[in-house]
Amino acid sequence: MEKLNLFEIPLFKVSLSDWDSRKQAIMNHYNSCVPDMDPDPDSGLLTNYFNGTKGMSHFVYDVFRNEISDFIDSLYSWHMNNDSCMIRNWDKFRYIYAVNSAWFQLQESNQSHNLHCHGQQGFSAVCYINLKEDHKLTEFVAPFRDYDNGMYLFAVPPAKEGDLIFFPSHVGHYTVPQPDIKDRLILSFNIQPMITPNTEHCVPIVGDYYSIALRNTD
Repeated sequence: MEKLNLFEIPLFKVSLSDWDSRKQAIMNHYNSCVPDMDPDPDSGLLTNYFNGTKGMSHFVYDVFRNEISDFIDSLYSWHMNNDSCMIRNWDKFRYIYAVNSAWFQLQESNQSHNLHCHGQQGFSAVCYINLKEDHKLTEFVAPFRDYDNGMYLFAVPPAKEGDLIFFPSHVGHYTVPQPDIKDRLILSFNIQPMITPNTEHCVPIVGDYYSIALRNTD
């Protein structure tokens, strides 16, 4: 009897090389963003998501340029070579994909981030900047239920400080509250299709610029 994958949720993880120097560069940028860190209205977590960019998308691309390039290559290979029985019509990047947003998030004692997703298209990423052994990792919820009992399915990809995880933006995820933790810091960003070829706050990384530009003038 042959087992086939009916659907699959791809997740890509890399442990960043030269982490000490990269962490220093990231923390330097974080310190410049501290004045823009405000509590999230829903969770209370400190974030600069709502206040200015400080060149965040461009900074993220500069820091993770090689990993983003490797991710795009891996994503393309997965689409072309995976062995699921899905009907596939994906043979190229039909849109311009860009790093279109990025932000820091600081979690302290008893804080949590409610279940949410980052949209219906593209991928998102989380880099664990300051992660102690007792800090909880991001928990993900499958977009389908358990076949046996109909309950939600949860997963916690293993990770450590200095790891970068790419996941589909539509996959729900959250963090749980923890007593007596301090300074759990992550850097998150989205790689998603651009609606218009406006690069002021975006960094295009792959896709057919001219086809989308022509569609926008029809």
